[in-house]
Amino acid sequence: MRCCCVPFCTSSVRKKEPNVSYHEFPVDEALKTQWLKNISRKNWEPNSTSNYSVVCSLHFRPEDFRTDTKRRRLKQNAVPSVFPHYPKYMKPAPKRETRSDASIKKRKREPSPARTTSAAHKASSTLVLPAVTSRDAATVAACSTQGEVSEMEGIDVFGQRTSSSDCQDCETDMDEAETMAATPRPACALRTIGTQAEVRYTSAAYLERKKWTDKQRAWKARNERLQATVDAYKKELARLKEDNNVVKFLSIVNDAHQGNAKARLIMDQVVNYEAKKPAWSEITVRHCIILRNLSTKSYEYIRTENLLGLPCRTTLQKYLGSASGETGFSDLVKQRLNTELECLQTPQAKVCSLVVDEMRIKQRLEYHKQRDVFLGDVDVSKDLDHLLSASDKGELANSLLCFLLCGLHAKFKIPVGYFFTKGCTGELLAETIRHVIKKTEELGFQVVRLVTDNHRTNVAAMEILSGGQLQTQVTHPADPSRQLLLAFDQSHVIKNIRSQFLSKDFGQNQEISSTYVKDLYELQRGSSVKPVRFLTRRHLYPSNLEKMGVKTALQVFSPAVTAALSFMKDQAGHTCDAKFAGVGPTVEFMSNMHKWFVLMDVSNCQQHIHQNNPDTKEFSDPDDPRLQWLELVFIEYIENLKETSSEDSFLTKETYHALVFTTVSNVQCIRLLLSELRFQFVLTRKLSSDPIESFFGILRRCAGCNDMLDVRSTLCGIEKMLKTGIVASSKSSNVSSSTSFCSSRAIVGSNVHSTEITPSPTVKLAQQALRDVCTSATPFLPTADMAALSFVGGYIARAVAENIACDKCVALVQKPRGSCATDGLISHQDRGGLSYPTQQLVRLLHGLKKFVDAMLSDRRSLTKPLEACLTHSVEVITSMPVLVCANSDESHRRELVELICRKFIKPLLTNHAFDMTDKNAVRRMWCTKPLSRKVLKL
Repeated sequence: MRCCCVPFCTSSVRKKEPNVSYHEFPVDEALKTQWLKNISRKNWEPNSTSNYSVVCSLHFRPEDFRTDTKRRRLKQNAVPSVFPHYPKYMKPAPKRETRSDASIKKRKREPSPARTTSAAHKASSTLVLPAVTSRDAATVAACSTQGEVSEMEGIDVFGQRTSSSDCQDCETDMDEAETMAATPRPACALRTIGTQAEVRYTSAAYLERKKWTDKQRAWKARNERLQATVDAYKKELARLKEDNNVVKFLSIVNDAHQGNAKARLIMDQVVNYEAKKPAWSEITVRHCIILRNLSTKSYEYIRTENLLGLPCRTTLQKYLGSASGETGFSDLVKQRLNTELECLQTPQAKVCSLVVDEMRIKQRLEYHKQRDVFLGDVDVSKDLDHLLSASDKGELANSLLCFLLCGLHAKFKIPVGYFFTKGCTGELLAETIRHVIKKTEELGFQVVRLVTDNHRTNVAAMEILSGGQLQTQVTHPADPSRQLLLAFDQSHVIKNIRSQFLSKDFGQNQEISSTYVKDLYELQRGSSVKPVRFLTRRHLYPSNLEKMGVKTALQVFSPAVTAALSFMKDQAGHTCDAKFAGVGPTVEFMSNMHKWFVLMDVSNCQQHIHQNNPDTKEFSDPDDPRLQWLELVFIEYIENLKETSSEDSFLTKETYHALVFTTVSNVQCIRLLLSELRFQFVLTRKLSSDPIESFFGILRRCAGCNDMLDVRSTLCGIEKMLKTGIVASSKSSNVSSSTSFCSSRAIVGSNVHSTEITPSPTVKLAQQALRDVCTSATPFLPTADMAALSFVGGYIARAVAENIACDKCVALVQKPRGSCATDGLISHQDRGGLSYPTQQLVRLLHGLKKFVDAMLSDRRSLTKPLEACLTHSVEVITSMPVLVCANSDESHRRELVELICRKFIKPLLTNHAFDMTDKNAVRRMWCTKPLSRKVLKL
């Protein structure tokens, strides 16, 4: 426990005295000695190993503390000097009062004989008085003892002759001086008129004092001038700092006017800092939409904690507007492409590549109440709906077919087509590709190549585009005078080669084998220092999910692995196993595969400098030796390996064809861009399908997790990206490049166009079924369906009572509790608050159920199912004598019928969607629970 070490002081931490702080001894030895001297504690030293030896703040003066800190801290040279509990013998002696400058000046103004004599003497003689001789001293003594005045006449204190009267005056003055000395004096400094020696001392002290006073005054004046200079410099420094902050803020304002997102966000924070109704810039709202999609909780935390001022959810929703739900090459896509085209100034910026891929989604039918539409059916847009068969139109979609437009010169990535399919065929995919390319070219973009993975459906579509036999160049669908390049994605090709390399051996004698790499892994396993540090189990024995990573696939063929195998070959039979002597063909194969992918994955213009690898340099010359190596050396190596290997000891037919096809196509594309389209350089990473893989990941993140989406969440995510123009990819995605993109502009005036109601062929059959039920007099049996109808009818009767003011109308639909058999479901749950429907209302609801079931048999033809069912059902009911009120007003009765139909039909549409989803749900029966939760999701 800390307590004050000053004697007779009782302060301690335990007492918790207010405004009392404790201060440790200083480190400086001189200052520490002064503290110990003032404390006056004999034979005591402070404890240097802990901080318990302290002095409380009661022993310091107020001016000993610093005023520029929040906590109480001592000044650098502060010393304890206040000891109220000390006895008198321990207290320091009081200081003598020094004469002030005012008293000295007053003394100078007061006249006195001594000062007059001193002044006269200074005027007539020098400052140094002559010494008194022995003869003069003896004469003065004789005069004082024997009274011989005659001998004193010739002696003067200043070396002059004096008379006897002067001597008598001197004796009188001496007597008065002795009398004054015997009388007690007050405690003040008095000036005395002494002897000749005292006069000498007083004059010298006065001159010395005057000299130091003048010096002190001069130093004070100098200090004041210096202090004034320092204060002026401080003010100037503060002004410069303020000016510097103003300059910085003005630069932020300038950047904000130029469209910088960061500067615009800062300006919005300043402008809306105290605004009750903040107004946000467009670029801030666009980024906030993406930020809230990525993490709703983080966004709301920033808003609620006032870390930043951000738009609320309503503001973001108003900016986005209602979802249109259009598929294919929608009006929203056209607006996004036109907006982006305005920012592209050069012809090269409009050159782009079209990436095609599919993503699995959930088979789920959902009724969207706000838009009054069913979502989840197979939908390839109205332009291509004629390509679907009758059986496909009633199916629920299980995959998203997406087209992504990627710039080869400019940086933009825009989804230009999205279709929901189930079991897409090659013919449908080929027609869809032609449709999207034509629509894109009509707006002003130039599509020069098409890239996808080597799935059999994609291969079949490319064969149709090629006219039967797959070719790298085909006739352009939008311009027959041009050629369209076809290619497969290099990332998928390298993953397939890795998987086959690990599963089987290649070559005539199976000399190319992954066994060497696996033996290397087992050899270094468990060692803290490894030849290949990154080589792990997932590289050589990957699971299905781990096979999707491009990075691990490339690392298997990396120079670090081949260098280790080459070293093992050199030491085979010496320090390594002799079987490593035959690792040469394997190292050659792995080196060629790695170099091939490095040439196909050039991403920037600086990596060849940082990596000291010329293979990673950008392509700027059509006659680049690396292109010749791809065309001649690499393809010849693959062809020779294929000829010397059997069908089982080589790559599969699809992988081999994709490898050669992609190599030739990409080389042709590079030369086309450099020679004909006047590109300064080409980056081959832009030729891959990584952007669409990242795009699918972004859609999953917008839905809240990395899981399969349904149609509604997919449409919502795509429309948000199209409206905001922002694509924010994850850093931890399975693609090797960051594919984030932010458009400089947003879509202006993206409105949702309402569609007209098209009459369905089944409307007449549904209306007839409704008439038959309502006009029938057959009593109902108390089945489960009728009991459920009666239960729902009770809620509808209550809604009528709350919304219709007519008591007669309420009496038509609501009755008191009775003993009807169909009301059993209500009576078993009734605690006094449920309503009971009339038999007339139950019969009408039964007819509406038959009507809705008939209408939903042709669900795809209903653009607005609720509006269509409501219109046609009200038309029939109002024409029959059902629920006729005594009030003959037709509008009054129509209001009642519309309320009943709307309240009843809407939940029927939702239940229909649930039933269809449950019918098409995929069921998997697991014998044991999977170790990974992702297995259940996939």
